[in-house]
Amino acid sequence: DERTWRSSVDYLVRQGKVTDAIRLVKALLKISPAARPLQVQLAVLQVEEDAGGVISALRNLRRLDPSGSQLLLEAGELVYQGATGAIQELLDEEDRVSPERVLRARRRMKAAEVLYRAAVWQSPGHARCSLVLSRLLLWRGRREESIVVLARALRFLPQDKQMLLDFGIALDRVGMRDESLNVMTMVCKLHPNCCQDRKQDKRVRSLQDLNLSCGIQQVVEPSLGEIMEFVEERFYNKSDLKSLRGVLEMGGDRKENDCKLSVLQEKIGIDDMTRAASD
Repeated sequence: DERTWRSSVDYLVRQGKVTDAIRLVKALLKISPAARPLQVQLAVLQVEEDAGGVISALRNLRRLDPSGSQLLLEAGELVYQGATGAIQELLDEEDRVSPERVLRARRRMKAAEVLYRAAVWQSPGHARCSLVLSRLLLWRGRREESIVVLARALRFLPQDKQMLLDFGIALDRVGMRDESLNVMTMVCKLHPNCCQDRKQDKRVRSLQDLNLSCGIQQVVEPSLGEIMEFVEERFYNKSDLKSLRGVLEMGGDRKENDCKLSVLQEKIGIDDMTRAASD
C-alpha cells in the first residue's frame, strides 16, 4: 500500500533517519522492482542523504528510463518541493536558523536544479521542466541563465502563454525593458481572452520572500492583471498612444481606460510644447 510506505518514509525522514528510509525503500523495491513511485522516492532520499547523492540518483533514474524525462521530472518536483519547504521553515522559525539548515536548503535547491537540467536536456520541449528550471535559477539569482532556458524552450513552444509571461518578466529583471515589452505585447495579441478579467485578477501569487542568506532571490509569479498594468505603464512612459489604446481595448473599465488615454494625450501635448519652447 503506497500510502502506508510513504507515511513510514516520511516519519523516518522527519526523525533524521534518512539511511533507514533508504533501506526500507530498497527492501520494498526487491519485492516490487518496477514500482515507479518507489524508484522516484529512492532518488529523492539519495539526494537527502548526502551532497553527492544527486549524482547517484541521476544515474539510477537514467538507467531506469534512458530516453525519457518523466522520472527525472517527478524526482525533481519532489526535491524542489522539499527545498522550498525547507526555505519556508527558515522563514517561519527565524530564531532556529542555523548554518546547517541554510546549507541543507541550498543543497536541496542545487539538487533540484541538476535533476531539472537533466530533464530539460532529455526533453527540451517540455514546458513544465523549462518553466520550473527557469524559476529555480531566478531563485538562485541567476537571471541570465533563466532567460537562456526560456529562450530555448520557446523555440519548441513559441506561443506558450506561461512561458512567454515568465520570459517577459525575466527580461525586465535584467534591464531589457524594450525586449520585455515586446514579449508582453505578444502575449496580449496571442491570448487576448486572458486579459478580459484583469480588474478581477489582482492577486500576486508569490513563491515566498526568501532569505538572501540562502543565496536565493524572490520570484513573483505575476497575475494577468499585473501583466496588463506592466504593458500599459511601459507604453505610457514611451508616450505610445496608439499602442496603449490597443492594449486598453482588450478589457477593463471603459471610463478608466478613457481617462488613461486622456492623461497620456495631455502628457504628449505638454511634452511637445516643452520641446517646441526649447527649440
